[in-house]
Amino acid sequence: MNAEEPFGGRILVADSTVWAKLPKAPAEVQESVQRAIKAGQIRGSTIVTMELLRGTSDREAFERRRAQMDSLLVLPVTRTVCERAIGCLVELATTGSPGNHRVDLGDLLITATAADSGCDVLHYDGDFDKLAPAMDCESVWFARRGSI
Repeated sequence: MNAEEPFGGRILVADSTVWAKLPKAPAEVQESVQRAIKAGQIRGSTIVTMELLRGTSDREAFERRRAQMDSLLVLPVTRTVCERAIGCLVELATTGSPGNHRVDLGDLLITATAADSGCDVLHYDGDFDKLAPAMDCESVWFARRGSI
């Protein structure tokens, strides 16, 4: 990893929280994300694309968001990804307090997709701090927690 590149040069799957909060982020954070996109560090996820498209308000916004996501290398949800997600649920269910495995399924599949492709997860959501270590990938906040 290169410390001069955004996010240390990591290859990252960007969660929907990144795209939703990016317009409200400080200018330097927006610049880091844009530099990471231009450097080819940011990957899309089928799950993230669906979450973002579901949240659009009209056809024009839908098409803009779809084009944005289609401009990234989008990682698929495969059988291996699903098996990895189930394995994570098993691990979480057998560790920690009761109900530790009750996580957002979208976040679970996004993390499994990232881990399966050797990527880390870029986000603004504390759930990834629990999921990423269980799948041997890194949880990377795109902005300081609580800053947006």
